[in-house]
Amino acid sequence: MNVKNRFYRLIRGLLAVCVMCALADAGVQGAEMQIGENDSVVRSTADHAKFKILDQDFKTGPDVTRACLTCHTQAALQVHKTFHWTWESEKGIQKGIGKKNVLNNF
Repeated sequence: MNVKNRFYRLIRGLLAVCVMCALADAGVQGAEMQIGENDSVVRSTADHAKFKILDQDFKTGPDVTRACLTCHTQAALQVHKTFHWTWESEKGIQKGIGKKNVLNNF
């Protein structure tokens, strides 16, 4: 494969990633609008310490997600605006870390 073809494949791949990220972000923004334009963050009304399914040592991130999804069947509406999803590090610790800025949420 010559350099020109490799370059075009790289550009197409990068564009595909950009499109996927934009579409994913649009989905989250749409969910926020359904919750309410004036709501900054949705607060939980449940004491999660009382849920038996959460009273265990989780081995992986996906294990935690599976447990959450047993109750949060509409995750985009129920979780994406909560602190679990939007947390960021405190100012001065390290810029840009936190679940809000992580591509892989596990």
